[in-house]
Amino acid sequence: MNIERLTKILLMDLTSDNLKLEDELEKTINSDLEINHKISEIKRLLTKINETEANISKYRNMINFDKNNDNKKEEQNGTN
Repeated sequence: MNIERLTKILLMDLTSDNLKLEDELEKTINSDLEINHKISEIKRLLTKINETEANISKYRNMINFDKNNDNKKEEQNGTN
C-alpha cells in the first residue's frame, strides 16, 4: 500500500469519527435527558470533537511538512 493511499484512508477515518461525534452531539442536544446529564454529555462530546479536529490538523500539518521537505530535496538535487 502506498503512502498517499494510507494518508487518505487515515484522514477519511478521522473525518468519519468526527462526523459521528457531531451526529451524537446533535442527538444529545435534542434528547430528553436530565439537564445535568445532558450538559456533562455535551461537554464530553465537545472535548472529543475538539481532540479529533486537533488530530486532523496535526496530521495535515505533518503531511504538508513532509511534502515541503520532499520538494526542497528535489530542488536541491536538481541544482547540484
